[in-house]
Amino acid sequence: MLSDKLIREAATETGWVQHFRKIMPEAFVWTLALGFAANTERTIATLRRAFEKATGVKLVPSAFYDRFTGSLVACLSRLVVVLIDRIMDLFG
Repeated sequence: MLSDKLIREAATETGWVQHFRKIMPEAFVWTLALGFAANTERTIATLRRAFEKATGVKLVPSAFYDRFTGSLVACLSRLVVVLIDRIMDLFG
């Protein structure tokens, strides 16, 4: 499992998040992961609503949409590598 600390570290090290304000990186990452797994409608608007519901933080759409950057891809890639390494350690 990914800890909140690990997600925050990956977010800052990849430059995806410079300041922790309304959008908490751990909540954003889990919204993406669980939102794609749970919903039949997979849109950015649906993910934003799921984030708002989970965190109680209301966002204008652009505040959420603007987070989808190359730095987010780098952050998510780093987290996937961590998960793969952990799985390999368990079963390798």
